[in-house]
This record gives sequence, structure tokens and C-alpha cells, in this order.
Amino acid sequence: MMKKNFLGFVLLLAAISGNAQVQFLKSVNYRGAFAPSPTEMWTKGWANWDPQNTAYGTPTRTVKGVITKDTRWSKDTVYLLQGLVYVMNKATLTIDAGTVIRGDYSVANTSLVITKGSKVYAVGTASAPIVFTSNKAAGSRAPGDWGGIILLGQAPINVSGGTNNIEGITATDTTAYGGTDANDNSGTLKYVRCEFGGYIFQPNKEINGFTFGGVGRGTTIDYVQSSYANDDAFEWFGGTVNCSHLISYRGIDDEFDTDNGFSGTVQFCLGVRDPQLGDATWNAPSGASTSEGFESDNDAAGSTNTPKTSAIFSNITFIGPLRGDASSTNQAAIYPAFRRNARIRRNSDLKVINCVMMDYPRGLFVDNNGTAPTSANALAGTMIFANNILAGNVPGQVIEPGNTSVFSTIYTWFAANHNDSSVSTSGILTRPYDFTNPDYRPATGSIALSGADFTNSLIAPYVITEATNKNVVKKVDYRGAFAPAPTAMWTTGWANWDPNNTVYPATTVTVKGTITSNTTWTKNNTYLIQGLVYVMNGATLTIEAGTVIRGDYTIANTSLVITKGSKLNAVGTVNAPIVFTSNKAAGSRAPGDWGGLIILGQAPINVSGGSNNIEGITATDTTAYGGNNPDDNSGIIKYVRVEFGGYIFQPNKEINGVTFGGVGRGTTVDYVQSSFANDDAFEWFGGTVNCSHLISYRGVDDEFDTDNGYSGTCQFLLGVRDPQLGDATWNAPSGASTSEGFESDNDAAGSANIPYTSAIFTNVTFIGPLRGNASAANQSAIYPAFRRNARIRRNSRLRVLNCVMMDYPRGLFVDNNGTVPTSAAALSGSMRFSNNLLAGNVAGQVIEPGNTSVFPTIYTWFADNHNDSLVSTTGILVNPYNFTSPDYRPATSSPALVNYNFTDTIFNGVLSANSYDLTVPTGDASTVSSDLTYNNVTLNGGTLTINSGVTLTITGNLYLNGGTIINNGGTVVYGSSFIVNSGNSVSFNGVFANDIINNGTINLTDNTTF
Repeated sequence: MMKKNFLGFVLLLAAISGNAQVQFLKSVNYRGAFAPSPTEMWTKGWANWDPQNTAYGTPTRTVKGVITKDTRWSKDTVYLLQGLVYVMNKATLTIDAGTVIRGDYSVANTSLVITKGSKVYAVGTASAPIVFTSNKAAGSRAPGDWGGIILLGQAPINVSGGTNNIEGITATDTTAYGGTDANDNSGTLKYVRCEFGGYIFQPNKEINGFTFGGVGRGTTIDYVQSSYANDDAFEWFGGTVNCSHLISYRGIDDEFDTDNGFSGTVQFCLGVRDPQLGDATWNAPSGASTSEGFESDNDAAGSTNTPKTSAIFSNITFIGPLRGDASSTNQAAIYPAFRRNARIRRNSDLKVINCVMMDYPRGLFVDNNGTAPTSANALAGTMIFANNILAGNVPGQVIEPGNTSVFSTIYTWFAANHNDSSVSTSGILTRPYDFTNPDYRPATGSIALSGADFTNSLIAPYVITEATNKNVVKKVDYRGAFAPAPTAMWTTGWANWDPNNTVYPATTVTVKGTITSNTTWTKNNTYLIQGLVYVMNGATLTIEAGTVIRGDYTIANTSLVITKGSKLNAVGTVNAPIVFTSNKAAGSRAPGDWGGLIILGQAPINVSGGSNNIEGITATDTTAYGGNNPDDNSGIIKYVRVEFGGYIFQPNKEINGVTFGGVGRGTTVDYVQSSFANDDAFEWFGGTVNCSHLISYRGVDDEFDTDNGYSGTCQFLLGVRDPQLGDATWNAPSGASTSEGFESDNDAAGSANIPYTSAIFTNVTFIGPLRGNASAANQSAIYPAFRRNARIRRNSRLRVLNCVMMDYPRGLFVDNNGTVPTSAAALSGSMRFSNNLLAGNVAGQVIEPGNTSVFPTIYTWFADNHNDSLVSTTGILVNPYNFTSPDYRPATSSPALVNYNFTDTIFNGVLSANSYDLTVPTGDASTVSSDLTYNNVTLNGGTLTINSGVTLTITGNLYLNGGTIINNGGTVVYGSSFIVNSGNSVSFNGVFANDIINNGTINLTDNTTF
């Protein structure tokens, strides 16, 4: 492409991103940061109420200067930071869970600075948080021993020119922040503590515990504690980042300080004061300000610059310095070092709702000064302070407006916005004044148990609704589980096609009985499970990536059971999956060597009374599942394999490879493989959990079995059969059923109990046992052990769409028996089977209804719902019948590349804007022939063609590492950046400048030519 055209293109890419609305707030029925008992406080396990006396390891490695390439800090090392340590040049710093980093108190302004374009991934766990702390000995630490953590991003700020330099550090290129990318990603801080930080150069020029400069909403900030900070615990200078579960503990200046256009959303935060530590009394330079709960400015001048400081803070609990004693004597001891719960001034549009604020001398200050006073914003409704509780303030000081002339007006506004004030703090929280063993949950009968509200028109758009919480279906342009080449199969790297012959390490730790406290299993050990191992009493079991867990085949029903209210956080990676497998030697393993993985939750099921006991285990309190919380969270299961599980007590009383009982959609299940299971690979008993990227590999009974009101959504699933392993032929007890792809019941009686079994399954690929040979001889060899692609019966309302189902003797069974037959649900549209491709079934057996009298009707319904049936499986998938090196992607010109549909009304409220990454390597070509959305698109030397009239939406980045884009009149919409990597020459064919819509930036690096 000519250079002139490209320069026009670059100018167009400078458009400023829109500040799109993001739903982040959770609607809860209480005020303050914590749910009432018996729900545990979210501080449990990882927060530290006494860091002064905590013994930390001696540093073994010193870090200073700059980090310019991707770096990992290990929990096996204790790090000493000296001076300003910058992560720069787009490098990523990864910090393992449990790592300790200590700041050198002898070196001025020691801090960790993540510069613009770089990232930090500091992901601890509840039982193994990441800790940044002082290098002083236990007992001698104090606020300001070192600096703190500074994140600098490229999201909008309201400073002229769009950029600024972070305060507290000498201005250089590395201290700049701000930009045009509201979705900028600076990484993840999760389960992280920062203790004794905060460095003061001079008044109002400080490093805080955590400082966020122009940080974008692509960044994750969750479960973060700032303790004994020598300035603010958390300060935001502009940006859009959303944060939750923050703790400000015994800091010096403000708890939460917002400036320069910060517009993110923050929920579930705790602030606790020590009356001995205030900004005007603790080692502060002359001119230090008073200490507040909230301090908020649009900017230092109180200007009308945009974006406005308009962040939303909801469900915050403040425990101020008066600590239940508002007497004049106590007030005199701490005032004016401490002043107000909230100081909102200088034209801020801050929004504070559903909070509990206790024990500051004064309650709320609303600034009435300047040409654009905050009081005017309050009365106009753009600054919001609503549904809050202020308690324990000095009498007559609940409201302290900046000008007494508006006192009565602001007081009326305060009451009209459903705020409550109480002279006493008694009875509001359970045990808020115990530093070492606090309980900040609402007390029995507390006013905090009512009055929460999320309906304000400026707040409601940011609240997660049931629909947005279920946005899990990705619109793709194919049927079945895999995109066509050149996109790699999502099984690459972590799935295992030959677990029988895989050599696993010998076991080093034996686990049996119960786990009742937060526990971590590390990749440095190999675990042997013996018998039923229960995680209970609300405990969380964390399993590190790469860990191997082996089930003891000599002990009956050996299984791992996560009970109601407990969690499993098993997060592997593509290159280091977590593996549950048999303890037998390689080559001798078989289905049923041990039990499996059982997750029990508190989401709705359709059993009378709302609870049941999981089948296959003797019923006790620990085997119960079901409840009334569809958002229940049983943890994270990601990049996990479960091999050779499935224990059979008797027919229909089995442990499956993976069993879900009443599991809620707060749980994450993604990239999970169940191999050689002796019963179903995956079975759901009710619940609402959404799942993706599941593999059922060479199991014995059903691939995916749904019962008792399961109503989640599952996408991108693979099922592969071995003709030698069927339920009626493999070591099965008398009366075993036939093996199916889908088996689905509303319940065993086929009742009309609700919630109905109504899960959505889309983009599933089944490779059945006929494996391309539907001859009579082959059918007789495997039938009736195997029977159907899908057996939908007993009043199930299952929804199956956009699937490729091959090689079962029979195709679809629609039950016509009972008082509420599934066939009636199908014909009424409440059960769906649409846009699927069935191939390789025995001739005349594509449809097998439960009663032949409805055969013609069901066959017509099948065709009317845009399902296809083919006698041959040739040309559908690339290489589906190779067990050791399969390729399940659609073949060139495959019928799987057409007749998909995501416009069905069942996708309303669950269709996500996100999709896969697209990579086009050298020698390959990809054509966009219909509207598509991808997370990121990367050209590694290949060709990407965009046809006329279609739109390619990229929610993340377009990376060009060499290659060609041919645009024949389409439109490309970017969410983030157009990036040309160093040393690459990229050809552009077609004119882009007139039809690209870009909301991000372009990064041009050295040695790039055009």
C-alpha cells in the first residue's frame, strides 16, 4: 500500500475511545461491605490485622533499577526492593501466589512502578496472598518505611493534553500516565497486601499505599489491602479501573482519594482507623491536611474539566477514629487530625451509595465554594450520596457543608436521598472495635440489613443483572466445537489423548478424610487421594498449576468432594494443566480406577424442598446440594484433566468423571477434560453454572447428562467415543443403560417440577463409536451398548444448537411418553434442537421418537428447525478418527461452516460480544465473509481478507507481525490498539483510511517499514 494512504490511516487511528458503560456492581440487600452471618467475611484467610508483628522471611534477592523484559518473581524467593523499581518497555512482571517483597527503608522512595503499557500480574490466593511490606524487623515497622505500589496506565484523565506525571516522583517519561484507552490493561492485583508504604516528599506530594494513575478498566483490582500507609491508602488519578474488596487499614491520610476524572466503579471496601495515626499528628510535614474517609476533587482547581471525577462507591464500611466514643474528651484527642467520613469538594461528581460510615467527628462535607461548587452538583443529582448510614458523629456535625448558607438545603437533600444518621453506633455491626479479631458484619436487627438501593438512574446501568451475568455465548461462524484452520484447536497444549501411557510422578503426600481450613496443594508435590476427601466448613482448596493428584485404586469410591459453601480454586494453564488421574502405573489404567471430582453448590434444583443428596455416596450433611442462590460460587476449575474416574455402586448410583450438584453460575468451569470415565463424563444435577471448552474423551456412559433443573449455558464441547467402551459392555453391572451423547431428563419421574432442565448447549462436536463406518456389521458390533447422539426425555426442555454430531447408530430420540412428554415441549418450542448437523447414523435412524405415532411430526419439526442430516461423514471435519493426533476443525467447504444461527430468542440475554482470538500464520489465509467478533487478531505472516459489506470487530488488539490485509470494502472496528511489532514490514492492500473505525491507538516501533 502507498505510504500516503497509510499516513491517513494513522491519523484516523487517533480517535478518542468512548467511555462505554460497564456493568460491575452487584445488587445486594444490605448496606456496608459485608453480608450478615453466616456468610463469612471476605477478609478471611488473606487479610492481616497485625502486620507489625508478623514474621516475614529474610530477603534473598535484591531488585533495583528497571525491569525491561517479562519477569517472574517466585514464592521461593524473598525480594528486597531498593529505590524506584520501574517495570517498563511493555514488560510484564508476574508474581507467584505467596511471594513476599520487602521495601528497603534505608533507600529513599523505594517503590514498585508499573509504567504505561507494562503490566503486573500479582495473583495471590486467600491462603497464599502476595505481600509487599517493610524490611524492618517485626515490632519496629511504621508507616512510611518504604514507598508503595504505583500503577500507571493509558486511560483518560482530565488534565489538559490528556497526560500528566504521577505526584511524589521526579517527572520523567517513565512517570507519565493518561491516554485515550478506557479499556487499557495494566494487569491484575488480587489477594495482595501492601504494608507500611507511603513516602512524603512534601505536603500534597506523596506516594500512597496504592496509587493508580490513568489505570484502565481492563485491569483487575480485587482483594487488596493497604495497611499503615503514610499517606492515602488508595488514590486514583483519573482512569476507569473497577475495584472490589479493598481494605484501608490504620493508614495516615485519606482512605479513598479520587481526583482528575476517576470514573470507575468500586464495591465492597473496608476502612479502619487508628486514633493514634492521623495526617496532622503522625510525623507529618508542616501543612499536612486532615484525615478523611473519602476525599474527592474533580481536580485541584475545582475546574469543569472532563472526564469528571464521577466514580461510584457502593457498600463501603468505615470504622473511624472515635471508635464508639463521641465524647468531647475523645473528640478533642483526635480532632482536627481526623475530620470527616466524606469530604466531597472542588466540583466532584462522586457517587456514594449503600455505605456504613461510623465514628468520624463529622459526617459529610459538601463543598459550596468556587464557580462550580459541589453543592450544586449534589442538588442537581450528578453528585450522589444516597442510602448511607452515618453513625457516631459528634452531635450536630452529621452535615458540614462548605458554606453555612446552604446548610439547611444540603441537610434536606441528605434526608431526601434516604440517608440515615444515628448518634450511637451500637447494634449496627457485630464487633467493629476489636483490632485483632474484628467482625464487621451487620449485627442481628441492624439497620444495615435494609435500605440498600441500586435503582438511581445514574447507578442502575452499572449493576450486573441476571442477563448480563449470563453473557457467556459467543457468536461464531461455524457449527461444532472448533473454528476452521488456521485457528488452532483450543485443546492444544493442555488436553491429553493418551493418558493411559502418560508417565506421572510418584505420590509424595497422602490426603484422606476432611479439609476444614483453607489449604493449598503445590505443584512441587504429587498427592494421593484415599477414600472420600471432603472440603467443607467453607474452606477453599487451592491447587497450583501443574499439580498432579492421583486417586488410590485400592480404596472404594476415592473422590474429591467440594461441599456446599466451600470452594475449589484449581487454575492450571495451557502448558501446566492440573491433572487428577489413576495411581496405577502407565499402561495399566482403566475406567473406574477411582471416583472423580464432585462439586456441590447452593444454586436452585427442582427437587421437593430445594435440596438433595448427591447420588453414588451415602447421604450425610456433607453430600447435600441445592439452595436458592443462582449466583453461588464454588470456585474456579480451569485447565484441569480428570482421568479414569467413575465409581459404580449399582446401576444409576454412580460417581461420574465430573459431577455438579446445584452448582451456581458464580463458579468458573472452563477447559476441563474428563477421560475414560466409568460413568458419565460430566453430569449436572440442577444448578446454573456456565461451562465452556469441555472434553468428554473415551468415556463409558453418557458424554453430557443433565437432570433436576440444570439451566446453565455450555459452549465449545467435544465428545469422543471408543467403540470398545460402552456402558452395557464395559465391566458394567446388570441393568446398565445404553451410552448416549446427550442424555437429559427434567427428573427421573419426568415431572413438571421447576426449574426445568433447560440448559443451552451450543457448538458441541460428537465423534461417535461408528467412527465413519455405519455398515450393518459395525453397527451390530457396537449396538446397543451405544445408541444415540441425543436422548432427550422425561419432560426435559434442553436446548441444543449449532452442533456437529457424528457416528452414533441413531440420531435423536425425543421422548413421547408420560403425562408431559418431551415431544410436546419440542413442538411447543420450549425444547430446542436447531441448526445441528447429524451425520453417519444408520440409514433411517436419524430420528427415533419415543412413540412411532409422532414420528412424522417430529421429523417435520427436525427439518423445520434447520437441522441437517447426512449419510456420510466425509468432508465434515479434517481428521476426526485419529486418536493420537486428531483434528476436529471443519474441513474446507465443510457443511459445518454454514447454517449456524445465534438469532434464536433463547440467546437473548446470554450472547456475549466477545469471541476467540484469531491467529493467521505464514502461508495461511483467513477470510471474513460475515460479521465477526474476535478478542485479538494476530497476523504472523498470513493474509487476512475482509469481504465487502461485513464488519470485523476486534475487542482487543490487532497485531501485525508481518502479513497482508486485503480489505474489499468491509469495516474494521477496534476496541484497543493497532500494533505493528518491531522489525516487521507489513503490506496493506486496499484502502483502509475511509472505512476503519478505531477507538484506540497505534503503536509504531523502531525499524518498522511500510
